Amino acid sequence: MKLFLNSHQTNPVNSFLLTLNSKFSVQTYFYRISLFCDFYFDTRDFNQCDWSKLDRIAVLEFMRFESNNDKAHTTINLSLSTIKNIAYECWQQSIIDIDCYMKIKQIKKYTGTRAPSGRVLDAKEINKIKKYFTKNKTNKDLRNKALFALAIGAGLRRRELLLLNISDIKNKCVVVNGKGNKSRTIHLSTFALNAVLKLISILPRASGALFSKINKLDDITGSRISSMGVGCIINQIQDNCKIEHFTPHDLRRTFATTLLDVGADTLAVQKLMGHASLNTTSIYDRRDEKTQKTAIELLPF
Repeated sequence: MKLFLNSHQTNPVNSFLLTLNSKFSVQTYFYRISLFCDFYFDTRDFNQCDWSKLDRIAVLEFMRFESNNDKAHTTINLSLSTIKNIAYECWQQSIIDIDCYMKIKQIKKYTGTRAPSGRVLDAKEINKIKKYFTKNKTNKDLRNKALFALAIGAGLRRRELLLLNISDIKNKCVVVNGKGNKSRTIHLSTFALNAVLKLISILPRASGALFSKINKLDDITGSRISSMGVGCIINQIQDNCKIEHFTPHDLRRTFATTLLDVGADTLAVQKLMGHASLNTTSIYDRRDEKTQKTAIELLPF
């Protein structure tokens, strides 16, 4: 990914990306813009795009294209929001006029709902994983246990896990730098705290990455794990414990759903998850699913 800071300072894409404070946000919007450019301008090079041709019809055609490719309404709306921001920068730079910008700005979002994705681990599966780690205590196992414990016991995102530092564990809490550079502090359960402290006790350093790569000799390296590394750790856990496939986000989903299921305050869960809106938190609420299942099981046929 590259920002065009030198000879292309008037590029509206560059101007928009410079307004973002989070690297994660830059990556997300960069990708959405690339898809639009590829669709409408037949290139992903922002500097090769004639942004003066941007208009309401172009945006509507792209939204229809994404819809026809079975993209979720939330994904389509993210693309719409992205293009609206680019249109604003185009207007600011006199690439398009105010009439063109207002027509794009007034395009309405898609509405709709989709069945919840992913799954929630049940108590039996969680206990099976915990039992496995009780019997296996290599450096790799201790690292994997701590990562699992923070994912399911604190609801951390994949990116939040890999960016954690030893210094982020403070006073029985974990300090998380989440989306939009927003920080939140989460109190750790006994299981999560013990797992993390045990990992810290075997690390060959007092600062730096909490989760590091471990070589074939079970030696802890100084290299931080990657996003793909988090996924590999989760795959190792499910293979070792022989349970149904789950993703890192399923552990976050399990954290939120379990809290809501036992009656935790919704606002508290929102803060723990680092959500900007309660609407996002509500996506993790699977209680209606259980109610519907119970009702179906009452059918006499």
